Amino acid sequence: MKKFLLSFLTALFPLQAHSQDIGWPTVMSLYQSGQGEQAVAVGKKTLSAIEKKYGPAHIEVASGLNNLGWLYQAKGQYKLAEPLYERAIKIYERIFGEDHPETASTLFNLAGLKVDQGQYAQAEALHKRVLEIREKAIGPDKPLIARSLNDLGELYRLQKRYEEAEICLKKAVDIYENTVSDLKNDPELTTTRNNLGLLYSDQGKHEQAAALLHLALEGREGFLGSNDPLVANSLGNLGMLYLEHGQYAQAEPLLKRAVSISEATLPLDHPNLAAAFNNLAGLYDVQRQFPQAEQLFERALEIYRKSLPPDHPNVVNALRNMARLYRSTDRDNQAEELERQMTNVQSTGQSHP
Repeated sequence: MKKFLLSFLTALFPLQAHSQDIGWPTVMSLYQSGQGEQAVAVGKKTLSAIEKKYGPAHIEVASGLNNLGWLYQAKGQYKLAEPLYERAIKIYERIFGEDHPETASTLFNLAGLKVDQGQYAQAEALHKRVLEIREKAIGPDKPLIARSLNDLGELYRLQKRYEEAEICLKKAVDIYENTVSDLKNDPELTTTRNNLGLLYSDQGKHEQAAALLHLALEGREGFLGSNDPLVANSLGNLGMLYLEHGQYAQAEPLLKRAVSISEATLPLDHPNLAAAFNNLAGLYDVQRQFPQAEQLFERALEIYRKSLPPDHPNVVNALRNMARLYRSTDRDNQAEELERQMTNVQSTGQSHP
């Protein structure tokens, strides 16, 4: 079975604003209270008002473009986010230069978007550029450096470059543990522990992975509550670890709860909802509960096709899962059609290892 672990990069709202008469705190409040559509509506009106007030190339406009881009990215609307980030970067480069920390902030967000889109080579180049800018500006041992190392390490993990991933993630953990005051409840340390746990899972280090993923879940429930997408992320990661080791009874309640939270808190077309469906389907598949697995695999594939590029690794994995299920249920013709689709999309996309 293809392992499918749901991971999150650094996922804090990167609120940027250079004056206090702007409505971005309201946008953030709406988003954090689960009112994503209202947050987008207010964000668009806020950006329009800023452009009218300052003109199209003001620093406040760049901040607004970054904020609205991040909001679209968080909602899984990647195509809408990308041009906003790119426009913000051009404004920052014109005002501050190409190697300024302010420019790096939106470059960092664009790098995360490229990861979400499966464009790993572009993401790596951007993350390395951001890390270089930040190290020159503030030195090597600050939390902002750890944040860059976390995301670069997670990118390497997704590319199966495990040695490089471990170096980055361990260094990020060390920086956080030496700089943050609350080792249990710091959100960014928790995210890095989560990603290091996923790396250990990929490497077959079950006990080390379980310890870190439990820590991440405990931390997220502590500072986010029990009904947050990041909690669903941790539940999915831990559930999949149990699934990989044949501990189905332990996996099922975690994966079901991840689906329940994701359905309640994410848009219906969000890729992370698809990942939750896919993970639970994987459990049903290995238990040969094929009708339940098929329904969830189909929902996951439908969302991925709507929200991601056709050659994205998640689309390919979803096609593979459906094809395997068709083989298991003696529907070879349908399986062959999906396998042809997999071959076609893999031959057209070269950015995914």
